[in-house]
Amino acid sequence: MPKYGTSLMSKIEDWLSGRPGPADFPALLSMHIPKTAGLAFREILYQQYGPTRVLAINQYGLLRQGQTLSHHFRKRHRVIHGHLPYTYLKPLHGPDTMIITWLRDPAQRVVSNYYYSITHEFPKRLRENPDRKMMNLEEFIERPKRQNVMSRFLEGIELEDLDFFGFQEDFVDGLDRLAEQVGWTLTAQDRTRRVNDNRQVKAKYPTPSPETLRRIRQLNQADIELYERARQLWRERYA
Repeated sequence: MPKYGTSLMSKIEDWLSGRPGPADFPALLSMHIPKTAGLAFREILYQQYGPTRVLAINQYGLLRQGQTLSHHFRKRHRVIHGHLPYTYLKPLHGPDTMIITWLRDPAQRVVSNYYYSITHEFPKRLRENPDRKMMNLEEFIERPKRQNVMSRFLEGIELEDLDFFGFQEDFVDGLDRLAEQVGWTLTAQDRTRRVNDNRQVKAKYPTPSPETLRRIRQLNQADIELYERARQLWRERYA
């Protein structure tokens, strides 16, 4: 393998062939709604732009650092990707900056969020408080901060005003549409990149009952309406 590494060699190949490269790609604001294929998409952003041009950060990281996104964007990075509601991204959203996101069936997203909570968040809290009890799914879904998360992330912008949105359930199709829109060249690895579906975690815990799923839908009506509108808009754009 050349000592320069695959990233630099691919840039040289792009330049020699006339293919678009990172400098030609648009600046992106990638709004990662929790449990919507964000980690898989982040790896694709690294692949397309290079890791040094992608800032992966969330709103809590910014708060801890006492900074705003304007400290970072465009000075060193072409892409911002993370758990950042639109209210954080709005000051940077201009005519030469694309804002994009991925959506997911609301009930499945909530259940996936619960699995993440009990496998990643709960162990950390247990170390802080050994007497802490793990909440069950029925308790989790009743917490307001776990409800209508997609709608709250998109507060302040309409679906029609997003430069791109896709669906975790149709990740590869959405990725192809986005690549065509922004000029990416996708690899076979990009198209086969595994989207985390919590398969191993699901096997350890009972499948949500129909009653629990109905309750999730009752509590997430705003997200369900958003998701249905997004599906309709997608059909209108790409039918």
